[in-house]
Amino acid sequence: KDAKLAAEGIAWPIDAKGERSSTGPGKAVWASAFRAIGEEGLAAKLLSEANWRHQYPKHLIELGRLGLKSKANALAISGEGLKTIRSTMRFVRNDDDLPLADSMERFGDSKFLTGIVEGTGPSPSTELEIPHKGKVLRGEEAVGLVERWARYGCVEPDVAAPVRARHELGP
Repeated sequence: KDAKLAAEGIAWPIDAKGERSSTGPGKAVWASAFRAIGEEGLAAKLLSEANWRHQYPKHLIELGRLGLKSKANALAISGEGLKTIRSTMRFVRNDDDLPLADSMERFGDSKFLTGIVEGTGPSPSTELEIPHKGKVLRGEEAVGLVERWARYGCVEPDVAAPVRARHELGP
């Protein structure tokens, strides 16, 4: 089997070129979400986008804006998007490749179980740690970094206060 097509579990569908690509299914999901709120023109515009890799954010921002207009829009967008995902995405097991929506009926014979896994190794650190530029910042150094980010504007101002509060709780 071609390694690119070999999959196990949830997979992108195979496209007209014989490859598993996210572009077509992604466009289908987002277009269905636009159509769910009566925005056929925006769905068509999205589907005809030639530079999808670089232009998809503008379409998704518009969809988000429309979703925020009302509870009904938000529910319609999410409901139709999920419905399209379930019919578009594939589930692959062994040689079977079927729509995700059909997979639970076909492979749902095993039950979910709960349990407890108890480790025997040392407990992980509970101290505040932030990986940054190849090192791990701890304590005041970590808090200072987040506070500088907040002042600079690369994180929302209200991010720094909970980070400081967590640090002050101690390990």
